[in-house]
Amino acid sequence: MTFVLAAVTVAAVLVTLNRVIKLKKLLGLATLIDVLFSVLMLIVFAGTLGGTLVAISAGLLMAVTLSVLRKIIGFEKLTFRGWQTVEGLV
Repeated sequence: MTFVLAAVTVAAVLVTLNRVIKLKKLLGLATLIDVLFSVLMLIVFAGTLGGTLVAISAGLLMAVTLSVLRKIIGFEKLTFRGWQTVEGLV
């Protein structure tokens, strides 16, 4: 049940962010998003061992999801010359 909660949280965050930022730019900032998401989940679910486990599994699921999407879709990374596109498998 806790893994389902983690999966729903990850999906909700990605859908919400995708409405504001293009998906490829979002994937270019994957490390920042993953760290912020993991820390915020630990803060939200702190207090019990079960809550901490949900936060850790949600952070892991977010990292895996972003990594797989980066490999498949590709991403746009921010450089000093602007946004550069890195092609994925698709």
